[in-house]
Amino acid sequence: MPPATRGGRKSGGPSAATVAANNAVETLVVNAFISAHASAATLNNQKRVLLEALKKDDQLVPIVKKITELVVRTLSISLSADAMRRHIQLLRDLALACRDELKNDVLQVTILENILPFNNAVDKNVRLATCALMDALLRTLDQEQDRGDFYDSVVEALKYRVHDKVPAIREKALASISVFQQAKRDCDVTQNILSALCEDHSSAVRRQAILSGSPKDVYFPSFVRSTRDSVAAVRKEAWQQLGKYKFTWMEAYCKVYDVQLIHVLAQGFRDTTDMVRKACLWTATQCWLKRDLNNDCNAFLGKTKLVNCSDADLMKVAQELLLYSKKLKAAEA
Repeated sequence: MPPATRGGRKSGGPSAATVAANNAVETLVVNAFISAHASAATLNNQKRVLLEALKKDDQLVPIVKKITELVVRTLSISLSADAMRRHIQLLRDLALACRDELKNDVLQVTILENILPFNNAVDKNVRLATCALMDALLRTLDQEQDRGDFYDSVVEALKYRVHDKVPAIREKALASISVFQQAKRDCDVTQNILSALCEDHSSAVRRQAILSGSPKDVYFPSFVRSTRDSVAAVRKEAWQQLGKYKFTWMEAYCKVYDVQLIHVLAQGFRDTTDMVRKACLWTATQCWLKRDLNNDCNAFLGKTKLVNCSDADLMKVAQELLLYSKKLKAAEA
């Protein structure tokens, strides 16, 4: 026998009001993301529209569910690079607003739980999009919440991607997994970052490893060695990140490893690439000399080991310090 009906609706099915509400939620979410994919100018407005809807108690669950479904479907769609960046930016901005204004992170946790399996997708574009999303959303979580098992599953998934055959995926995976590092030698996340910094064949991955590790103490020796990397972008990043450490760290490194600071600086000042020379000069003068030694050049040289230092290296460093001192006096005049 046919099921009983009431008002033309099958018994047990959703009411007309429920269907209308679901359609309204889908329309709201889909239109917001279509608009965001089309233009960056609409991102803030679409974030506010979705956030206002999420503030309503009866809308939170259905909107989170619909956004998650859309995000999962988007992973298998070939969006342009610009559209994907806007897609991720909208999700990140919305997640931050949920955490800060609504005081919950159910949106980002739900999305992360649903996209985690796509880390192992055959399609490299899906793996890349997944890692990029994880990098953005992991930084928006409420760090006070205890999610041990969930975090463990995320770390295990990302450790595989750190060794992905595609450099861009390794780069994003490093950025993502750095959220979980303890910056200790026995931390497996830290070991993965150090391994990428020292051994990865991609300069973009090595550069990301520097960004992921800074300014944790355990990475300092590797950063100093990276100032001699074969790729200028990596050397520049290494010098810039070294500036985040106190000069006493460089002093200690030179003593422990019997390294001539004058030689290290001279190499940076003579670098064949302008951006590396500028980064080295900034770290030496604006960070170590100005910030840590109050622009005392004598103290700076007094803390360096000049024994067995080559005349050429010493002259190069002295020349740069002299130019810096002249600029200071000119500025004070």
